[in-house]
Formats: sequence, C-alpha cells, structure tokens
Amino acid sequence: MIRAPKLDRAWIERHVKDVHTYADRLKAIADEGKGVVIMVPHSGNWYMAAWAMARCGVPLFAIAAKQRNPYIDAWMNRQYGDGLDVVERGSARTMVDIKSRLERGQCFAILPDLRVPQKDVQVPFLNGVANVSHGGASFATAVGAPVVVAIMRREKGMHVFDHLATLRPDPSKNRKEDSVRITRETMALIDAAIKKTPEFWFWYNKRWILQPV
Repeated sequence: MIRAPKLDRAWIERHVKDVHTYADRLKAIADEGKGVVIMVPHSGNWYMAAWAMARCGVPLFAIAAKQRNPYIDAWMNRQYGDGLDVVERGSARTMVDIKSRLERGQCFAILPDLRVPQKDVQVPFLNGVANVSHGGASFATAVGAPVVVAIMRREKGMHVFDHLATLRPDPSKNRKEDSVRITRETMALIDAAIKKTPEFWFWYNKRWILQPV
C-alpha cells in the first residue's frame, strides 16, 4: 500500500500478465448493465488485483471499515488511488450505496472467505467447515449481477490472474436460497484454488476461519 501511488498503468502493464485481457472481460460483463460482484479471497495479491483493474479503467469499488485513527484513515484512502472507490462499512447508507453502484454498472470487489460471528452459510473449506457470509452473493441476487470468482498469484516474477468462473443469479429461485448457492459454489472454487497453490493465501483476522461460531 505504501508503494501504491507509484503503481501507474505503465507499471501494471509490465508486471501483470495479460492485464488488458482480464480488464476487457470485466468491462464486457459490466456493460451488460447489472454491474459485477467480484469475489477474490484473502491473498497476498488481492490489492494488486484491484489496482490492476482500476488502472485499466474498470469502474471498481470495495468496502472497508473506517480506521480509528483519522490520519491513518485519510492516508489509506489516498493510497487506494484513482479508479478504486471505497465505501465505508457500517454507515447508514452502505447497503444502498453498494446496490446503487451495481445498478449503474460498477464492479464490486469483496472478500468471500470472511468468517462471520453469527451463523450464516456453512461450507466445506480446507478439509473443515467454515461459517462465511452470503453478503456478497446477496447483492448479486438483488440486482441480477454476475459473480466473477478470481484469484491472483505470482508466477515467474509476474502477477497472474486466474478467472475461476462467472456465476449468474437464477431469477426463478428465492433470493436467499440463490445467495447461499452462489456462496457455496464460490467457496468450492476458492477451496480448490487454495489447495492447488496454498502459498498465495493467508488469513490474518483475529479469529481463525475454521473455528466454530
């Protein structure tokens, strides 16, 4: 994040493999008019994935908590840089703002491998059972937005995208049930990707993801 302002488009093009291929793919999905929900797990390169797409013109936004220290909060917002908007988590308008942005065709990046303290969606994960939020999928089903599941990793000194799948809401299903389905399918894809290259995934929150609720 300290280096972020120096990571301009030219730097991105040199260090992110086929960056325009993935940016154009996301733009094409966003141009369908429902926005895009991008599910990217906790990994060493997830910020890089966001900066790469933002620098290439993808209308990207994410959600983050406000930092207790106002100077750190202001610094972090500056470091996100141009093209990556951050919606404050927990404000009165957070949910409305996210839905509105999706309806305007923007791309919402969210971390789906997030353990929540209340019982939500139970998913097989890393040979255990994780309790994760269906929040990201619920926004997709609310507006009919496709869900792009992706990871970013390092390969021979380059940052590389793996587009795992594009999942689409089923308008014939109950929204909550469909959100649970999309969440489970997303986590199954991420589970397989982490097991394939575990060195790129880390979970630094205060409570471990496989601990019981």
